[in-house]
Amino acid sequence: MEIELFKDPDSDMLIPFVKGTLQKEFFEFLVYRYHWPTRINSKMKAVSGSSLRNIAYDIKQLLEALSHNNVHISDVTYELHLKKLLDEQQKEYNWRNETFNSKYSRCREFFEFLTVRGISHKAVFPAKRVGKHYSNRDDDFFSHTHNEKSHDYSKDDGHKRTTITDNYTEYVISMDKYFELYKRLKKIDPVYAVMAQTMMQTCLRVGNTCQIPLSHSPLNPDWKLWPELNSLDLEFLKFHHIAKGGKLTWCYVWPATIKSIYNDYIDPFYAERKKLYNERYIKRKNTSLKQGQVILPNDILWLNENGTPVKPYMLEAAFRSTKMDIHPHCLRHTGATHLLWNYCNLKGIDPDERMAAQFHSFLQNQLGHHSIETTRYYIRTITCKRAQLVVPFALPGNREQLDKRLPEGAAEKMKMLNFFEGASVVISENQD
Repeated sequence: MEIELFKDPDSDMLIPFVKGTLQKEFFEFLVYRYHWPTRINSKMKAVSGSSLRNIAYDIKQLLEALSHNNVHISDVTYELHLKKLLDEQQKEYNWRNETFNSKYSRCREFFEFLTVRGISHKAVFPAKRVGKHYSNRDDDFFSHTHNEKSHDYSKDDGHKRTTITDNYTEYVISMDKYFELYKRLKKIDPVYAVMAQTMMQTCLRVGNTCQIPLSHSPLNPDWKLWPELNSLDLEFLKFHHIAKGGKLTWCYVWPATIKSIYNDYIDPFYAERKKLYNERYIKRKNTSLKQGQVILPNDILWLNENGTPVKPYMLEAAFRSTKMDIHPHCLRHTGATHLLWNYCNLKGIDPDERMAAQFHSFLQNQLGHHSIETTRYYIRTITCKRAQLVVPFALPGNREQLDKRLPEGAAEKMKMLNFFEGASVVISENQD
């Protein structure tokens, strides 16, 4: 059985068909999961349009695998079928345990829906246990006068053990890797390369980047193109957008970003693409500027080579096509980490968690984070990256050879500069 997913032009819903016939249970699950999640489980949270797409593809993969093994949905058990299948897929695709847990949870949600709808199956999942998680009070100097804050959490015994992380090291890429990503995206379509650069320089999420207008929008009536911005000699623009959770927020966009958007995309490509947009796209029956709960600006900026407005799933597909195993959201963490590193270099200071409050004051607006703990994550990311790059030089044997060629501290600095600035900074093998 092969399931085809067709996008509803008026919503974020994907509609599943098998040989032209609607896959009813699968479709109903997606509708409930998006519009009425609490009807499946009273504690189930709503998801965005992009998350719904990921759920749809995971359930598609599950149902196709069950069909391939000649297992009907009414005969499915957890131990004999579902667990075995997920374990095999984890081994085949080299999933991390976090990925396994995500796919397991979506599988469980689907069978919970079947139970609610009275559709017979034999899948009995492991127990869920509820506990309390207490918030970090280290930065609350008056915590002794406040009531202890906590929230309930659910632990699923079917989940695999994951490593607790307190940094974003695995999601941060070097400048060399970013340059290679940019080149590959540009070959696919220059719009994706320029969007990637915009995310890198602004730390915006994918969906927020899609909301940037050409020259104005209701939220950004004073938005400027590069020629006008350059003539006004403004230090920055404020970009207002609908962020995660439907919250209205803003961040800085600097002239260098506005300039690159204009020179690398608008000036060479935009006129032709806007013509295709006007002549073809807006005349189609499935025309839509809707992106989840957000409407893209009428003064549309990002258009692909066919004149179609770029939406998050299209950019995510372009990133997958580069074969570099980099997700667009990595550029948010990369941009923030590089921003903090460069800030410290300019100020001549060393990234230190004791200075988290100072760093937080300039990072929180750009990233839209209120918790100082998030800022600590980025400080730890630099600390961990330094360890990865520099510790090999300190190993017995390596250290002696290094001292003969480079002054004290130079190796560490050059390795860090190589990561954050690119291959223009190298350690010469012939250096005395």
